[in-house]
Amino acid sequence: MADADTVWYNEVMNARPLPSRLQRDRALRLFIEKVKQLPRPPEMVVLYGSRARGDHRPDSDYDLLVVLSEKDAQTIEQLYQAVQDVEMETIRAISLLIRTREQYEVARSRGERVLRDAEEEGYLLWSLSSGSAFEPSGEKAKSV
Repeated sequence: MADADTVWYNEVMNARPLPSRLQRDRALRLFIEKVKQLPRPPEMVVLYGSRARGDHRPDSDYDLLVVLSEKDAQTIEQLYQAVQDVEMETIRAISLLIRTREQYEVARSRGERVLRDAEEEGYLLWSLSSGSAFEPSGEKAKSV
């Protein structure tokens, strides 16, 4: 991916390291592993909401913003299949907010609250330019 795209990610996302509580999260790790295997992976995946802030309840869902380079029905279907697989394996609910890069930029310019929240409190889990935010670890992943 070009340097301009790397700059774009850094501009829209508050670049901060993934906390250890999220590094160890099994549901997030599994989802990102599935994202990496997609024929056309998204430009970025961002965790936002209560799980990003750390004020979630045990039954809280995972709010994930997924930005695609363009609308692609097959990739969207594969993302929802990945969600189903992870939910079945971890008994955790995952909510996807899927936008194309163009839709994201328009919504961002309008100041949509959910995108502002994702940028301010979210964690970049995946980007085409830098890959996965999860560091290799000898620890067994677990759900938080």
